[in-house]
Parts: sequence; structure tokens; C-alpha cells
Amino acid sequence: MEDGQEQKIRNIILEVLGRLQSSEFLKPHAVELLRLCTRLVQVENEENAVICLRIILELHKNFRAILETEVQPLLDIIQKLYQDLPSTVALVFCQPPTSTSSTSAPGTLGGGGPGGSQFPLGNEQAQSRTPTKLTEPVLCVDT
Repeated sequence: MEDGQEQKIRNIILEVLGRLQSSEFLKPHAVELLRLCTRLVQVENEENAVICLRIILELHKNFRAILETEVQPLLDIIQKLYQDLPSTVALVFCQPPTSTSSTSAPGTLGGGGPGGSQFPLGNEQAQSRTPTKLTEPVLCVDT
């Protein structure tokens, strides 16, 4: 199975998990799901990490009492993202595009054009420094 298909399957699974209604059925699994999503935010690509962040924030909204002790790992991740902000900005905005095409090259996230970036899909460090991962926690908390 090629990497694009695996990513799509992971994306669909995360979408399904994100659409589960927060009810008593989900309550026994909330801590485990939260820990899984917290770990995935660090290693998944930008699109899947954003879904994980939404799941995390929904779990905290609905199961606040049982997830009180699980807040610190998420705060640590968000703090690290913002600590890495200067190097992220340099990586995204100061690096010259590697190609003149505005379409995505195989193995990159986005293209060289507006809104795209040249993050290799396999590079975990670059994945953890994508701009959407920086804005999504703030947007979700604000809504």
C-alpha cells in the first residue's frame, strides 16, 4: 500500500473518531482516545494532526472531570510548537521554493505556491512545525 493510501485511511479513521457523539458510551474510552490523539498530534501530518486536535478539545469539553489530569501533555505540545515558532517561520517563509510549479511534488505537503509548503511527508520535525498546528488549538478553544 502506498503512502497516500495509508494517509487517507488514517484520515478517515480519525474523521470517524471525531464524529463519535460524546456520550456515556465514549466515556470509558475517553482517556485512551485522548492519549492516542495527543501522541498522534506529534507524529501525524498536518491534516490528521488538526483532526486530532479537534478530537482532543471536544473530549476536554465533554469529559472535563475525568480528563483533568491529562491537560499537561497537550499544553506541553502547544508550548513546544510556539517555542519553535521562529524556526517554523524561517522554514515556511524564508526558504526559497524548490520548484517553480505550484502543484505538490510527490512526498511534500503542499506546493511552492501560496498556501503550500515544502515539508517532506516523512520528516517528523517539519510535520510538528506546520502553521496549522500552531493556529488550530487557539481556533478550537475560541469557538
